[in-house]
Amino acid sequence: MTESLITARSYAGDEDMALIQQANARWAQMASSLGYIHPGDIAHRLGNGMRKATMPLTETVQIWEKDGEVVGWVANYQYWHGFELQIHPDYRGSDLHNCMADWGEAQVKAYIENHPSAESDAKKEIFWDLFEGDEATARLMKERGYKPGDKSFSYTTRDLSEPFGHAALPEYFSIRQVTGPEEVEAIIAVHSGAFGSEWTVEQYLKVMEGPGYLAEREWVVVEPLDTFAAFTVTWFDEINKTGLFEPVGTHEKYQRAGLGRALMTHVMYHMRNQGLETAIVWHGNDNPASAGLYAALGFQRRYTIQEMKRELT
Repeated sequence: MTESLITARSYAGDEDMALIQQANARWAQMASSLGYIHPGDIAHRLGNGMRKATMPLTETVQIWEKDGEVVGWVANYQYWHGFELQIHPDYRGSDLHNCMADWGEAQVKAYIENHPSAESDAKKEIFWDLFEGDEATARLMKERGYKPGDKSFSYTTRDLSEPFGHAALPEYFSIRQVTGPEEVEAIIAVHSGAFGSEWTVEQYLKVMEGPGYLAEREWVVVEPLDTFAAFTVTWFDEINKTGLFEPVGTHEKYQRAGLGRALMTHVMYHMRNQGLETAIVWHGNDNPASAGLYAALGFQRRYTIQEMKRELT
């Protein structure tokens, strides 16, 4: 009997987004989440994170399959000069793992060479994140010459069965879900005010239309004059019963007023009522404000994610 071959193909559209999200959820279940980004992170990174991308996902995401099942995928993050590699636990450290890394590196190298900038001309580096404890990927990175970069992140979780306590809003402030695309300009304003990011209406509408995003899962704190003061987008993984906060932000005019804590507490009650068991949030280890907020809410570090880098030749 001939063994089935693994084949590779380009990402074809929204149906493939759902396929790789489902694959990641299954792999996370098999490996206790070690090394796997949340399905919501996939939608967030390939939607929100790539809104200024010059190349479509059909050219920058590759999927590997065996017998009609996804066994791995790679996304070229283009102007971040990095790539995401997610692979079935049974194939970690295999020839397939190496093949996928080859594809990811080649894509980023080609992007850097075809989109020269002062930064890339000065130092041509490629980036790939490593989950603490993922020994197979760590060995592969070492063989390829990767070394720790400047950034690291904490992957933190919170048991939703534990008590939340009470987090009050200032007087006349309230919390609610986004109603839909008709509120896109108010949403853009609070996102921009929290992170200094630039959005167009068309860019955010594209996010809202993307797989996994539901307006009812974007929550906002509304101030007395009906301006959005803080927000979070949440993503659900029904297989692992987890809810991801990505991102969480407070407009700079309303920071240090307890809005983020009140908002996340309110949403965690909602997650629990929806049958979820665990909440997840990432934060940069160079961001003590976020680390303090999440720790105060009962989140505990589960993994460190280290940015790894290597010079391109």
